[in-house]
Amino acid sequence: MADEKYRLENHTAAELDELLTKLGELYDKEELDELIAAKADQTALDELETAMNTADAAIVARGSKNLLKNTAVSAEINGVTFTVNSDGSITATGTATANADFTLSNLTGYPTSGRYVLSGCPEGGGANTYRIQIYQVAADYGEGVAFVSQNRLNVYIRISAGQTVDNLVFKPMIRPAEIPDSTYQPYAPSNRELFEGIEPILTAFPMMLRRGTATMNSDSGFGFDDIHETIYYRYTASAIGNPVSGAYGIILTFAFTSYIVQVLFSNTSSTSCELRYRFSADTGGTWRPWHLVTATPQS
Repeated sequence: MADEKYRLENHTAAELDELLTKLGELYDKEELDELIAAKADQTALDELETAMNTADAAIVARGSKNLLKNTAVSAEINGVTFTVNSDGSITATGTATANADFTLSNLTGYPTSGRYVLSGCPEGGGANTYRIQIYQVAADYGEGVAFVSQNRLNVYIRISAGQTVDNLVFKPMIRPAEIPDSTYQPYAPSNRELFEGIEPILTAFPMMLRRGTATMNSDSGFGFDDIHETIYYRYTASAIGNPVSGAYGIILTFAFTSYIVQVLFSNTSSTSCELRYRFSADTGGTWRPWHLVTATPQS
């Protein structure tokens, strides 16, 4: 693109006019428009691909390559204080009076096939000093270690008995083996975990009281008997099926499977209102007064 710009900027106006004349001899206007559109489409595709690559890089930068969800909380174990930092790393300080094992996560749901790499033990690690351990699977002493996935991974840091550490920082990470970069990235939830996080909200959403976008009136096309979901509407005196002649207000509907409850706030005048309710289980869906039939509207 830069070369093309250079060539255009270094031609005279006469040369550019001659080029346009030749193009006019080879293509009519419709064909030129199609060529320009095709070039624009390709440019758009190139820009989209660049944006997608940038987004992929951003995902990695955000830490999605680290599959180890550190669920630990800061604690003192056998003389060693383990502090969980905001980025998921752990700082250890103290002298271990016995093996100090600090559990990071009991991971479940891993695929039973596939290779991963455990890393994050600081320099100087070893079987008799300190390490990041996956119980009965693998141990990282500072160089990273590959392992075959298990359905459950009990991951912990061990400071061996008698070992003294001073602000020693562990950066535990489990990444797919095909990712060569061992640079630590904090854990970030997968799309599945994000969905599982909002799933209870999605499940509860039908039970939430939402605001109807339309105002119920003679032109809305539906009335009080046509509401079968948890929602509330503003209505005017002309609303279809209005049980209080000349009144206007708000109708709240609560739906649970086939069982429906409706509550009606009706302004009958500028100084008074009525509160009524009805149940779908009632024969004929009779509207009933709610304790005090009349009340003074709030200003």
